[in-house]
Amino acid sequence: MEESVLIKASLILSLIGIAILILISDKIEIKGYNISDITKDLLEKEIKVTGKVIKVSETPGLYLIDLENEERKLKVVIFKEDKNLSFKKNQLIEVTGKVVLYKKELEIEAKKIKIL
Repeated sequence: MEESVLIKASLILSLIGIAILILISDKIEIKGYNISDITKDLLEKEIKVTGKVIKVSETPGLYLIDLENEERKLKVVIFKEDKNLSFKKNQLIEVTGKVVLYKKELEIEAKKIKIL
């Protein structure tokens, strides 16, 4: 086979593969959990939780939010990274992020916040 034919075939297959990955990534849904179901088994996994904001603390680099449902509360860490966010007590939010362990306590490092 000629080299130019192989290059064209490789380019076409690469573009098809990229298109398939883009389509699949839009369909992947992060699993939602109840705050009371979050355990050490979920460490380093991406999850989604919904809860009520009961406390907001702000430092120069991050927000610390205590999120609560009927049974349990959980700390959420949001790195500011030039985000100008505003949270109010008793506000219902959905947090997507990674479960981490900090000082022997489970927390969520937020990647996406949605106010409900």
